[in-house]
Amino acid sequence: PPPERSARTSVDPAAYDLYLRGRFLFEKHAAIDAIAYFERAVAADPDFALAHAWHAFSNMLAANFNMLPPLTAYPRARAASNRALSLEPRLPEALLGQAFVAWWFDWDMATAQTLVRKVLELAPGLPNAHELLALTLISAERFEEGIESIERAYALDPLSDFMLYDLALTLHFAGAPTRVIDALRPGLARSPGHGGLLLLLGT
Repeated sequence: PPPERSARTSVDPAAYDLYLRGRFLFEKHAAIDAIAYFERAVAADPDFALAHAWHAFSNMLAANFNMLPPLTAYPRARAASNRALSLEPRLPEALLGQAFVAWWFDWDMATAQTLVRKVLELAPGLPNAHELLALTLISAERFEEGIESIERAYALDPLSDFMLYDLALTLHFAGAPTRVIDALRPGLARSPGHGGLLLLLGT
């Protein structure tokens, strides 16, 4: 993951430990468990903006993986990202949470793209921001730009199966099946039972 950025000089150590556990579970797609850890983190330190931001991401992951109803999870995600932004108005992850809510829940591509470009001005090395930019570009059929953005995201976080999945999906939508197979090989070597990657391999 990218380096942590925060305007705060200190975070409650117990809250930070809970936050790290939540991040680990998020990467394992264990969204419900991750939510519980982020909730415990912000209970221990209510002003821990980054934990609020990742609480938002975890709710969105739960909705997208059918672990929670979208009408439950996305309002929670919006509230959590808004809380993070109220604590740290220039926190990139907080703005990115708002951008993902605009994209996945509000179906507002223009707002999502505006927000994600603002995120990239603040944190050009944030992989998930390049990921979302790629999704907005692909939806506008700007395939080469979308591929460039998702390749940048994957280069910034090459061990992330999330990034690899979106890279392969972008190549699939761009009509490049051979590149999809080549892109999936390292991820399937790491995670041979990964359902999402195997599904893309069969498309």
